[in-house]
Parts: sequence; C-alpha cells; structure tokens
Amino acid sequence: MAEVNHREESSGNVFADLNIPEPSLYKAKAELANQICTVIQERNLTQAEAAEILGINQPKVSALTKGNLDGFSSDRLFKFLNLLGQDIEIVIRPHTDAHREAGIKVSQDHQLQQEEEKLNIEPCKKKSLLEVLANLEDFEADIGDINEDL
Repeated sequence: MAEVNHREESSGNVFADLNIPEPSLYKAKAELANQICTVIQERNLTQAEAAEILGINQPKVSALTKGNLDGFSSDRLFKFLNLLGQDIEIVIRPHTDAHREAGIKVSQDHQLQQEEEKLNIEPCKKKSLLEVLANLEDFEADIGDINEDL
C-alpha cells in the first residue's frame, strides 16, 4: 500500500504549530538565544569564555546553545546580549493584522533595515518634525497663491 504524505503549511512559528501556549514568547526567546549563540560564534568564544562574560557556569551556556531555555527569562537573555556588546531596541506598535494575535517579534538590525526599505523609508533622509512643519507652511503658502490666481 502506498503511503500518503500529508503536509501542512507552517504558520511561521513552530511553537504555534505545536499549540504551545504563548508561542510568540517562546519564539522570541529562541531568537534571542540564537543571537547570543551567533555573537559567541562570531567572537570565537569557548563555552567557558562565554560563561565568564555572562556570569554563568559553562553547563548553562551549553543548555543555552542547545535551546534549553526554560531557566532563562527574556530579561536575562537581554542582559546576556548587553554583556556581549549588543544593543537592544524595543519597538511597540499597534497591532494591525486581524489574521493573527498580537505578539512579540525579535528582529535583527538588518531585518529592520529591510522592513524600512520595503516602506521606502530612507533612514538617512528622515525629517525632523520641525522640517515637516516648515515644509507644510511653505505648501500652505503655495496653495494660497494658487487660490488667489484662480
């Protein structure tokens, strides 16, 4: 008898696909841990060296690198990233996707830049509020001149 392969499309969050409560929190912690591991690898640190920097023992670094995150809060993972010389920026925005619940998302700096590019926002050309208001006043004056000509 032939086997039938049944495939389901992923939601993009394995924790949600497995019906784990608070899936966005688990995914965020996994992404934070992944960033910690990336920095450790980029700096060619041994687990013992990483443990010294993070103020934990080597077995905890091992657990972290293996994805055993039950003993690590998000705050603690933030602290580890700071100790490894990484800045953390938290952005809060209104939830707009009716097809999913509001959640937590971790983005790397280059991912944020790609999202800005998708929105055609050039980081170096962002205007201050004063510049926008000055341009608006010029625009209103131009509109007034056009109305007078009509």
